[in-house]
Amino acid sequence: MKKNIFSLENISASYGNTSVFKNIELNIENSELTAICGPNGSGKTTLLKILAGLNPPSEGIVTFMDKNLEFFTGIELAEKRSYVSQHLPSDLDTSVVDILEMGLYHSTGWFLKKSESKHIENAVKLFNLEKIKNRIYRTLSGGEKRRVFLARGFVQCPHVMLLDEPTVFLDIAQTEQFIEVVRKIRKQYNSTIICVSHDISMVLNNFPKIILMGTGGKKTISGDTSEILHKFGHSYFDIPLSISRTDDGTQFVLTGEQCRKL
Repeated sequence: MKKNIFSLENISASYGNTSVFKNIELNIENSELTAICGPNGSGKTTLLKILAGLNPPSEGIVTFMDKNLEFFTGIELAEKRSYVSQHLPSDLDTSVVDILEMGLYHSTGWFLKKSESKHIENAVKLFNLEKIKNRIYRTLSGGEKRRVFLARGFVQCPHVMLLDEPTVFLDIAQTEQFIEVVRKIRKQYNSTIICVSHDISMVLNNFPKIILMGTGGKKTISGDTSEILHKFGHSYFDIPLSISRTDDGTQFVLTGEQCRKL
């Protein structure tokens, strides 16, 4: 039986007098690929930031690695998990390699050890950054910038990665490359990877566990991705929704009129 890396007890979040969600109770197992899904406004990014220790919950306790999350220092969190926001800087006047090195400043300062330089070289290869590693960040495309910061998150901490909309601005080929990277990281580092995503078909085929969030007072639920979406997807997204499979077993989502034609 896998050990829980995160446990959430009665977690609520609000901004001022506006409640985002209430009373979330769930566990996230170590070395799982878990997606956080739901309609806009359900609190997906807020929940991810709470897991990252960036925003405290308004109520409840988050346990991370058997310790209350609020008792970690910033440096301890930087060593034990990485967080990649969906909102990336656009105008950094520094090279790609320099940005990757920033992922290690919490532990090394300005001078890298030989092993850490190898780690960065590995990230460059893993995220297919060889052709752009010496370019200035602000000259890159949106998809290239996304890959750079995903690689920086890997450099910082590959063991627990919290990713907010990691495939935004990635084209189809880059999205497939991202999935391959996620699989390699999980296999090599026994990683826990949690990502917010609106790409339900990608989630179905690559993230075995899901946290499904809703609006209008719907309870946050978690479990097997296919089972949860099959049972609750239509009501949580408020549209007709069904899951189908191709002959090779690949799952995909049908919505709206597509469902009505079945």
